Amino acid sequence: MKRISEDQIREVLKKLKRNEMRALYFTTALEAKKSILRMIPKNTKVGVGGSVTLREMGLVEDLLKRGNEVYDHWKEGIISFFPTECKFFCRTDNLHTISGIKYFI
Repeated sequence: MKRISEDQIREVLKKLKRNEMRALYFTTALEAKKSILRMIPKNTKVGVGGSVTLREMGLVEDLLKRGNEVYDHWKEGIISFFPTECKFFCRTDNLHTISGIKYFI
C-alpha cells in the first residue's frame, strides 16, 4: 500500500476544514487517545461505534476507568441509542478523499 505524504495530509485537513469539518491528525494512536481524553470531560456520557481502532488503542477501557458512562455499540443488550443521549460519540471514518469528502460505508 502506498503511504500518504505529509503534504497530502495537510491538503486533506485543509479541505476538510473548508467543508466545515474539524480534523486533527496524529502520528501515533497514543497521541490520538490522549487528545480525545482531553476533549471529553470525565463523567460524561459517551457513545462508541463499532470501531476496532478505538478498542485497540484502549480508548473504551480508559473512558470506563475514569468514570465515563459508555454506550458501546458492541455491548450485549444495547440495541441502539440516540446521539442526543451522549454529548460525545466516538467512531472512525471509513474513507476520506483528497478533496476533503468523507464516505461512510
